[in-house]
Formats: sequence, C-alpha cells, structure tokens
Amino acid sequence: MIRHMLSFLTLFLSLYTAIHALVFLRLRVVLPDRLMYQLALALFFLLMILAPIAAFSLDRSGHDMAARLIAWVGLNWMGVIFPLFLGSLAFFVFDTVAWLLNSATALHVPTLAGRTPAMVLIAAVAVMSVYGFHESRNLKVDRITIASAKVPIAANPLKIALISDVHVGLMTRESRLREIAEVMKAEKPHILLSAGDLIDGSFGDSDLTGILAQIEAPYGKYAVTGNHEFYRNLPQALDFTTRSGFTVLRNEARTAHGLINIIGVDDPASGMPSQETPLLSSNHNGLFTLLLKHRPSIGSESAGQFDLQLSGHTHGGQIWPFEYLVRRAYPYLDGLYHLDKGSQIYTSRGTGTWGPQMRILAPPVVTIITLENPAKSK
Repeated sequence: MIRHMLSFLTLFLSLYTAIHALVFLRLRVVLPDRLMYQLALALFFLLMILAPIAAFSLDRSGHDMAARLIAWVGLNWMGVIFPLFLGSLAFFVFDTVAWLLNSATALHVPTLAGRTPAMVLIAAVAVMSVYGFHESRNLKVDRITIASAKVPIAANPLKIALISDVHVGLMTRESRLREIAEVMKAEKPHILLSAGDLIDGSFGDSDLTGILAQIEAPYGKYAVTGNHEFYRNLPQALDFTTRSGFTVLRNEARTAHGLINIIGVDDPASGMPSQETPLLSSNHNGLFTLLLKHRPSIGSESAGQFDLQLSGHTHGGQIWPFEYLVRRAYPYLDGLYHLDKGSQIYTSRGTGTWGPQMRILAPPVVTIITLENPAKSK
C-alpha cells in the first residue's frame, strides 16, 4: 500500500509540476519584466502544486479547519490550471506550426506568444471558472421511465431516487447535503439508492448523518461502495452510510419489500474479485433486477442477467472538455443506454463534485427512475 501511494504521489507531482511549468512559461509575459514578479508567480505555483497533498494530509490528521481552507484554494485552483494548461498547449502547437510555415514558405503567420493572447486566455478561463462554480450549484433532476412486465402490479409505478458521487468531506458539507436531501424528500421515492463515493474524507466535528436519515423511503435505502470510500477511510464511510439509513450492499443481493431485486457490488478498489456474475446467476425469481455498481462497466457475462444497472463514477466528465477523455475509459458516460439481451444501464453524472467545485456542461443531478408495468394502461 505504501509503495502504491508513493508511486501515485510521484506521478501526480511530476505531471502536475509539468502542467504548471508550461503555464508559467506561457503566461509570465503578462507580468512586469522584473525578477521579483517572476519569482512570486513561481512561488505561488509551487504552493498550488503542494496544496492538494497538504489538504488531504491535514484532513487525515484531524486538522479540519486548516485542511478545508487549503482544499478550498488548492482544489479549486485545479479547475483553473487545467484549462490554462490546455490553452497554453494549444498556443504552443499553434506557434510551432506558425514557425514551421514561416520557415518553409513566404508566409508570415503571426504567433500567439505575446501579452495580448495570454491576457485573452486568462480572461476566458476566469469566465469559465465563474460559470463552472455556478453550474456546480445548479442541481438538476433527471427523470427516466422504464416499462417492464416484471414490475409487480401492486407496486405500479415504482419510484426510485438515485444519488451518486456526492463526495461528502472537505468541500461538501451540511448546506450542500441539505439541498440534495430537500430535492429527494420532495420527490417522495419508494426506494433511495446511492451508487458510491458518498464519502470522500472526514467532516471535523460535524454529524451529517441525520440529514440523509430523515429521507423516507418505504421500500428501503441501499448503497454500494465507490473507489473513494476505499481510498480515504472505509470504516468511517461505512459507518456514515449506515447511520444515514442505508443498507450497504457489499456483494449482496436483496429483494426489497418483495417487489424488486437489488444487487450491490463492491468497487474494484476493494482489491477483491468481483462477485457480480455469481450474484446475478443465482437470481431467478422473475422480479425486475437492478444492479447497483459504482463504475459503469459491463461484466462479460452480465448482459441479459439484469434489467437495469445504475452507476456513477464518471461525473459526466465534470469539466468540459474532459468528457472526451473520460468517455474513452467509460463509453457509457452519462444517461441511459440500451445493451444486448434486454439489459439497460444508466450512468449518473454525479450529485456532487470531486476536486474543484466546478462543473462545465455537466450539471449535478438527482435521478428519478420510474418503473412501470405496461399492464397498468390496459
């Protein structure tokens, strides 16, 4: 575990430092041409490189206020530096092409190396960041309806509320959790589900479990682990989730109120072999089968053995244009998809945020799934 942690820190620091170095080289032209200003910017960048590690370390050691302050600056800075990096990289590519054309031809293509292009980039990223913060607070309700003869007439329709990737911890606390809870209480779901990454750190002296515990769901509240529950503090995460009223399904199958099968599997971050296939194979009672699984990946033998898989993890990319990178790893990025053999998968783009409190073209969501038996309309 220590070896893996050191490897991750080395990789993170190397990449994050390289990102800052490119941005520094591109944007330092906006500063006065004096060494003290250049050194001040370099020092600020160094502090921002170290800030995420410092915040998480302070959080683990119980220094809540200091951890939250550093996290608020350092993690939100991530949402600023990445688009600055992409813009600087685009400038570098453009200037390289311009130099090649100017060297090989009689053309005189202007470059983007001056102060004005850098100022335009900074202004554009500032606008994006403000918008991204606003969008991260704009909680949406997604509604999908699925018809299935497996839904008992007695429960028709069956309303399910899904949250995912709330990331309660350093950046998400009481006020945000109450907003999410109020949305779900207004919907009056029969079943409440959490698709993982509910917890992502400690909460100081705050006891937030009562906020989710007050949400009523007559047919049950169920949750699975996500990768961040394992990364940070699994016992604390399980305790929080249980005291919030959820039954945590760790490679388990339940039949909720005799109406619907809910199968929950641990995230691969547990390091244990997946139990998804044997759990699905043993389910033959004829009811609608829901697979609750943090990552939107489909097991090679799973299609056709469940009716609907509910997942999260992707955040819908969270900040454009990262959705294009995330989609390469997880093609079922956001929304409802039809699979082979009658199965479907719905991927939530997340109810909270990870890292920067910003979302661009991927607003947070609480999902309401209505299951209906077509016989109802006959």
